[in-house]
Amino acid sequence: MKPNDVNMLADKLKMLIQDEHTRKKLGENGIKTSDRFNYPSQTKILEKEMKEAMDENAVKNWRFKIL
Repeated sequence: MKPNDVNMLADKLKMLIQDEHTRKKLGENGIKTSDRFNYPSQTKILEKEMKEAMDENAVKNWRFKIL
């Protein structure tokens, strides 16, 4: 869709009202997408990234102390 195109938006909304299959498919896809960005899944990703960063930093500090 083109940004700020009110007529195109209206046409797409009419299409969704009339096309049950597309409407359901878009709804299902929206739910699947929202599951990837919910609080628990994002927390797991953040925890993993922070742990890896801390592990890498610990290895760098350990190497520095030996040298």
